[in-house]
Amino acid sequence: MSGADYEAICVNHVAFSVSRDELDDKGRARIVEFFSGCLDFAHDTASKNVRMVHRRPGQDRRAFGSTYVVFIGREKPATGNPGRGGDHFGISCSTLEQYNSYLDRTRKYLEKYGILENIDARPEEPGLYGFYVQPFDAPISIEVQYLDGGAS
Repeated sequence: MSGADYEAICVNHVAFSVSRDELDDKGRARIVEFFSGCLDFAHDTASKNVRMVHRRPGQDRRAFGSTYVVFIGREKPATGNPGRGGDHFGISCSTLEQYNSYLDRTRKYLEKYGILENIDARPEEPGLYGFYVQPFDAPISIEVQYLDGGAS
């Protein structure tokens, strides 16, 4: 079989290191608050690291189509270059309504912590909506996108 014979793949997880200090009780709570409150992820409490999962109800976290993010505490995490055009991972929204909901909730989260400058929301190109966010001290940003299928 060649690659053309297979269905499209999906990224099922992203793992990256953060300072151990970011994974104390307060840091864990902020990570959980952002991913669950802004992007509809659930906290997988069975993990020794902080694992946030986005999946269909009842679906195993390793199943095709599920996505999870793992934060690993390290003494000396690598530094990154987060932000637009820098180190990031992307999330696709299925509707413009979902995208706008994530954007609104993300802005409220950032405003709560006084870090509204940590979002870069501007049009990508006609029909492509997107924003980059760095919700806490992490070496990577998150890009949230919606592609309007009707745009040319």
